[in-house]
Amino acid sequence: MAYKTILASLNEVSQVRTVLSATATIARNEMAHVIGLYVIPAIELQVGSEIQVVPVENDELQKYFKQQEKAVKAAFESMILEDGIEGEFRVIEASEPYIAATITEESREADLVIVGYSSSVSSRALGADFSERLVIGSGRPTLVVPRDGHRGFAHDRILVGWNGSREAARAIFDGVPLLQRADEVLVAIVGTELEHRLRAETRREGLVRTLLRHGVHARAIDLDSSREAGKVLLERAETRDVGLIVMGAYGHARLREFILGGATRSVLKGMRCPVLFSH
Repeated sequence: MAYKTILASLNEVSQVRTVLSATATIARNEMAHVIGLYVIPAIELQVGSEIQVVPVENDELQKYFKQQEKAVKAAFESMILEDGIEGEFRVIEASEPYIAATITEESREADLVIVGYSSSVSSRALGADFSERLVIGSGRPTLVVPRDGHRGFAHDRILVGWNGSREAARAIFDGVPLLQRADEVLVAIVGTELEHRLRAETRREGLVRTLLRHGVHARAIDLDSSREAGKVLLERAETRDVGLIVMGAYGHARLREFILGGATRSVLKGMRCPVLFSH
């Protein structure tokens, strides 16, 4: 698999430059076409007072995104020119004030989606848990850039979370173009119950051999699989100066993870480097 079309979601205005930096790095390596997607929300209709129960237009969000459009477009076009990347800036006016569904639908035409973790301002239009919902709803591998931009995107060392699941397998093979460029790929078993660990270890041996055939410099490492997977991955990523985490999203029932948290959410909230998710 190669990334020939990359969609960069640019409605996280405070993170546009971080998202574009990661996008530029991957697009140069893959000679990919980049879609810079920017969605303008529709005007929100609110119910008026008890005395006057009529729809009231709230155009605050729409005004905000329209005001930011010029700066976002300039940043995107600057990336295109400076890095010699083929691309297009795509502006869509949504039919509703919450734009997550529009972004999710647009993302399905891309090989890879890149997005910033939701901020408090943008989340009013994007909706709660936008990053998670994009991963689930798009059906595309999604690279999420951390909110605070602790580390830029880097290929040198990549940490892979493996538990033998469908989601983990899909994330790893969706990430092969990135893994092939890494100096070192660490494959760790995480979040696996004791009774399933032996099977996961056996499958990991075959997985590492397959990655080696793809030219990936992969090797197995051991982590504490009895602890919560997300925390273990974050700790190892920090101590080993990892530039990217690759993992499957929502290995348990989706509703259960939304209620209890789960590895996906703990990694999103605590990540200090970009994370590639697949579902």
